[in-house]
Amino acid sequence: MYLYYKPFLGPRVSVLLSTKLCLRDLISNLANMYMLSTIELWQLSVHALFRDLNS
Repeated sequence: MYLYYKPFLGPRVSVLLSTKLCLRDLISNLANMYMLSTIELWQLSVHALFRDLNS
């Protein structure tokens, strides 16, 4: 459907759409990286906490 309507939209709109999609992918990738880093930090702090409790 997107490819079908692309000729009628013109180059400017298709560039805008592709930029919007790229931004959305970039934001989701950044969010995933942030989530992974926070999970890793949380795991590290939990390990440190247990290590302090056991010693």
